[in-house]
Amino acid sequence: MSAYLFTAMIASIFLLTISMQGALSPTIVFQSFTSASNCHLELISEMVGESDVLNDIQDIVFDSSGNYLALISQNSVVIWDISQKQIKWRLPVFRGGKVAFGANSNLAIAANGSLYFWGDISNINSWIELKDEVGNPLGWVGDLTFTPMNDELIVVSGGKYRIIRYRLKDSTAVYLGEELLNDEFDSTIQALISSDGRSAAILKASDGMFFVNSETGDLLGRPDGLTTYSSHIRLLSFIQKEALSYLLINEQAESGAIYSRLLISTVSGEVIKAYDYDFEVVWTQAAFNSVNNLLVLSNATDKKLYFYDEDYEKLICIVDSLESQMVTALAFSPDGTLLASGGADGTVRLWGIPAGE
Repeated sequence: MSAYLFTAMIASIFLLTISMQGALSPTIVFQSFTSASNCHLELISEMVGESDVLNDIQDIVFDSSGNYLALISQNSVVIWDISQKQIKWRLPVFRGGKVAFGANSNLAIAANGSLYFWGDISNINSWIELKDEVGNPLGWVGDLTFTPMNDELIVVSGGKYRIIRYRLKDSTAVYLGEELLNDEFDSTIQALISSDGRSAAILKASDGMFFVNSETGDLLGRPDGLTTYSSHIRLLSFIQKEALSYLLINEQAESGAIYSRLLISTVSGEVIKAYDYDFEVVWTQAAFNSVNNLLVLSNATDKKLYFYDEDYEKLICIVDSLESQMVTALAFSPDGTLLASGGADGTVRLWGIPAGE
């Protein structure tokens, strides 16, 4: 495990413990896995990482057709042709962070302290750098995604902390939420945009965590019990399902132990249910399959994948991820038939999801 990932995991865990001690009004469920059965997924293909070429996968995503997989590591951006089971192209980068695919094979990546955009992935050299209103690189990018209509690229960015919506049609940009996010005395340390692009979970060093409307930049609310000790929280995954938010976080206790928590809340911050776990479970990533209504989470402790029903009420089965370290990125294909997993060792695997699973 890299020093960066280990530090991030430790920071995440402490925040969870503080949350457990906070005034949470919802039902808190401590989950047990004793009755879960093992299931088999077909391993379709894998790409083994190499330390000097591909390592420490940070993010992974399918294109809208399901024909290509984009992944970013600390030192590379890779487009993988799924049908050919080979790399289409690879671009060396420094400090790779986030990657997003648009509906028309548009691609955006955050790396090298900047934001890059491809209108067409067929040409590796067709990228342009997206900058701020005075021509400066964006610096830190917390998260990015394309809107469902593929007309805008949404970015939570640093330098000045704010939400930026790049309009692809006319190459203009709208800047939102600067008064809320940009504070020289309280920096934004992490951000996740919801799976539908309509809201963002923001974590600030002193002011805690809150939800922001990514269309207006307005404050939506704060999850109960997650307003202090932000430096000990790690936001892992933010899935939006209709009116509910599924926020996966890790938190570090004073003892140094890491705890995981899944919060199901409204975007205004009212926590409906909180799932807590003992030391045997340290979630690292989550993904939702809207076709088969499956939620999958990866556990760093046993390096396995846990599949749940859409309401997170039933653990369906457990699968060995085959990772030598831990899973750091997960994504389902648009048609729900494939699951991509990326690991800290740089290996990427494609799994087939059986019909009806």
